[in-house]
Amino acid sequence: DIMPPQGTTKLLCEEWCSRGPYKPTRNRAWVDPKWEDVPAEHLQRERMLAFASGVHTRLGADSLLRCIDEHMLYCVVTASLTAPLTVPDDYPTLWEAAQAALEGQTIMVRAGMHTLKVGLSNPTLIDKRVRIVGEPGAVFYGGLQFGRKSSGRLEGIEVRGHVWIYGGEWEVVGCKIRNRSDVALVASNRASVLVRRCFLGGASKRKASEGVIVHGTAKVTMELCDIQRCHHAAITTGGEAGVVLRRCALYDNQSCLCVLSAQNGMRGDFVEVSDSVVRRGGRVWADQNR
Repeated sequence: DIMPPQGTTKLLCEEWCSRGPYKPTRNRAWVDPKWEDVPAEHLQRERMLAFASGVHTRLGADSLLRCIDEHMLYCVVTASLTAPLTVPDDYPTLWEAAQAALEGQTIMVRAGMHTLKVGLSNPTLIDKRVRIVGEPGAVFYGGLQFGRKSSGRLEGIEVRGHVWIYGGEWEVVGCKIRNRSDVALVASNRASVLVRRCFLGGASKRKASEGVIVHGTAKVTMELCDIQRCHHAAITTGGEAGVVLRRCALYDNQSCLCVLSAQNGMRGDFVEVSDSVVRRGGRVWADQNR
């Protein structure tokens, strides 16, 4: 495969577009979840209740927990609740882990193949703020969709299928998203997406239709990304969407950029390209009406 293992060598975009040290665009602090959002099926709920009983004036009259400082006790319980959930150790599937996760909690994915629901009509849907981090070798097979109420970060995962982001703010970092016939990544509605150090497009022997589709009022910024093997276009945009490419490499694509017409003649809000390169591509620009 053209995509090199992470941490062993540079991406093609780094080799072709090297312009000094890289500085990420977005690096926000992660917010701790709210106590009242703890679901009944959460793994740490029993531990939380045990702590609460231990410090209770009546139920915990003989408990050593009453000797612990309240601030220290709060820190211990909060750390326990916010500890990462692990797939498949704690929950067998990503969907079950996401259902049990608190807002802002991290879900760790072990190395190996993890099957998602297959197909655009029946994907694995996540509609909350979560952080999904994969071990080296973690692979999702199928469709992954993030709903309009979702936000978070997808990191270090290979997806053999598609990722569709309907809304919220998302960071996709260090991922490989490959599709053998359809689109790899879609951002729609009011999604705001930062894609960094990712590989998107087709598989080694079969091409994707598009690497990235951005429509509605979505805004996507791509930094240090490789987009390859797309038989239609590397990036397709339309409506009031915006796309920014910085230090990216586009190669083996029928077209680099395709603009689709929408109602009222809207064909994309803006497209910015800087310090990027095109190799072995067809047309640089394709317009639906031209």
